[in-house]
Amino acid sequence: MKGVMLEVPEHILEERRLSGADRWDEVWDGVLHMNPPPNVEHQDFEWQLETWLRQFWIPAGSGNKVYHQVALSPDDNWVHNYRTPNVVLFRPEHLRFLRPTYCHGPCTVAIEIRSPGDETYEKLDFYAQLGVPELWVIDRDTRKPELHVLKDNSYHLQASDADGVLRSEATGVILSHAGKLLTLQVSDRAESSRSLLE
Repeated sequence: MKGVMLEVPEHILEERRLSGADRWDEVWDGVLHMNPPPNVEHQDFEWQLETWLRQFWIPAGSGNKVYHQVALSPDDNWVHNYRTPNVVLFRPEHLRFLRPTYCHGPCTVAIEIRSPGDETYEKLDFYAQLGVPELWVIDRDTRKPELHVLKDNSYHLQASDADGVLRSEATGVILSHAGKLLTLQVSDRAESSRSLLE
């Protein structure tokens, strides 16, 4: 159910702060979006994905970083305009945008785990304006990945190859999907292949 309040009463905001429910909130150009907490399946899958990326995408000495729930914003006063992907990937050239509490600019890849009825696709223009080179959208229920590549200030959905494989140029990660199974592999390290199950 969607709801719109012209002004959110302070007691509701305080209740959300005290309960921790506000950690999933986002502010879109000054408008508060109160997202429900992710369900258990979503949380398990997000943990598996982040764990795999930390284990296999961050080789020693690469300088790559993986975080979850980092707010991305174009503004120094970030609390008035930010989106929070489930997982964010940084190559060294994008780490200069990372601040202690948010990212003032683009990460290398933003990953959204899409749940039914959420606002994932409404965020694409924001990420494009920020200059995020790639956006991965992975369906929570089917594990099917989409790879959106930034070209000419907008995202273009990359088609999979004849084998149903998507190749991330920004990261060197290969994504493939069959049934409810997502398999990830770092292109130059075949031993790093691993399946993420439902």
